[in-house]
Amino acid sequence: MTRRDDRARLVYDVVRRSERGESIRQIARTKGIARKTVRKIVRDNTQRRSEGDNAMARAGVKPRVPRPSKLDPYTKTIDKLLEEYDDITAQRVFEQLQAEGFDGGYTIVKEYLRRVRPKAARRAFDPVVTPPGKQAQVDWSPYKGVIHVPASSMPTKPSSKGPTAACPP
Repeated sequence: MTRRDDRARLVYDVVRRSERGESIRQIARTKGIARKTVRKIVRDNTQRRSEGDNAMARAGVKPRVPRPSKLDPYTKTIDKLLEEYDDITAQRVFEQLQAEGFDGGYTIVKEYLRRVRPKAARRAFDPVVTPPGKQAQVDWSPYKGVIHVPASSMPTKPSSKGPTAACPP
């Protein structure tokens, strides 16, 4: 490990402890350095932050430039297909693009369509309302053969229009 790494680790540790609320004296004792050094590190860090210091810019990291996609030459074709057929599937679009010479994968086409298409609205559920005693709910049984159920224990379904009623045999 280099001296530069050691110094960076020390600065990080001092700043972190300072932000947690430890006193300068306590930080100096724990790290085995002078209080004046702790004050200088904290002051420099506070000053850099107030000036809007960007660690990424300081390190010389360049912002990432997106690469062109294999799909870019075909986006107009996809948009045209979507205008023509609003319910076209991603698989069908992929097949059309392959016919035109597209050598990319299905996933990139599917992800592009998810970004471009509007989200489908959820369909509401319409409950079926029947008068009492006209509909029953039962579960499938694992038993084979005929099971005789007394009329008093016939399956029932509550109705939203009245009290629970037994189904006629």
